[in-house]
Amino acid sequence: MIIQAASRALTQDFRPRFRAAVFKSIGLTVLLFFGLWYALHAVGGWALGFLPYGVTYADAALGWLLGIGLLVTGGFVLAPVTALFAGLFLDDLADDIERNTSPGNPVGRALPFGQALFGSLRFLALVLGVNFLCLLLLVLPGINVAIFFFANGYLLGREYFDFVALRHRPRSEV
Repeated sequence: MIIQAASRALTQDFRPRFRAAVFKSIGLTVLLFFGLWYALHAVGGWALGFLPYGVTYADAALGWLLGIGLLVTGGFVLAPVTALFAGLFLDDLADDIERNTSPGNPVGRALPFGQALFGSLRFLALVLGVNFLCLLLLVLPGINVAIFFFANGYLLGREYFDFVALRHRPRSEV
């Protein structure tokens, strides 16, 4: 049963609508991170304008600090931000999957854009909070990685279940 479900799920990965949603999510994430990098670079250059003339080591140090900070922050929020953008395209995916995997069953109704955006932002806040708590567990090597994957797997599974259930039932029943 599980192998059959996994096999059916893997076949969905190669469908054009699924690939389009994945590429859009990744593209928006990359654009957001480039925008963040550009903003940090601009703010860093502006802040250097207040230093006395001739302090070149500060420019190099600030550049390195911003680069390392962006790399660490990017690693920390990459998955939640990608999940946020993926949440914007889940209706397309769910509609396509429901039509192709179970043609005899009724197809759920698409969520309004505002409700989908609010749900994605709420989920982003929850995932960021949980990941911050997981980050505090860095002092426990080995177990911190297991907790990180367990927590994020649980959150993603629960959120996507809620999303699909909302397509078929009102929020009070979900």
